[in-house]
Amino acid sequence: MSRAYPHSPIYNATYRPTIDELVHVIADYIQRQHATTIIKAYIRTPYRGQEVVMARQIAMTLTHRICKKRLVDTAQYFGRDHATVIHARKQVENRQYNPELLAMYEVAHDYCARQGWIHADLF
Repeated sequence: MSRAYPHSPIYNATYRPTIDELVHVIADYIQRQHATTIIKAYIRTPYRGQEVVMARQIAMTLTHRICKKRLVDTAQYFGRDHATVIHARKQVENRQYNPELLAMYEVAHDYCARQGWIHADLF
C-alpha cells in the first residue's frame, strides 16, 4: 500500500508506524548528514554522545506522538523511564534553541508526513 502526502486521496490516517520504523528514519538521517556510524542500536543504549542523545529525544517524541504509545511503553523501548520521555519531549518543544536538533526533528517529521503517517502541519 502506498502512503503519500496527507493531502492526497491515499492518505491513511489510521496507519501507525512502528517504533523501529521511526528510529530507522532518524538513524539514517544522522548517518547521511554527519557521516557517522550511528545505527539504530545506539539510540537504545546508554551512550550519551550529543548526536545520539538528540536522535533519541526526537525518536522518543515522535514515538509518543505518531505511534500513539504511552509514556511507559516508549520508555521501555528505549530502556529509560517515563520521566526521561517527558524530558525529551520538552527538549524537542524548545528546539528553537538548538538548530541541529531542529534540523533533525524537521527531517524526521517531514519524512513521516510524506509517508502519510501524520498531517504535514502537525508539530
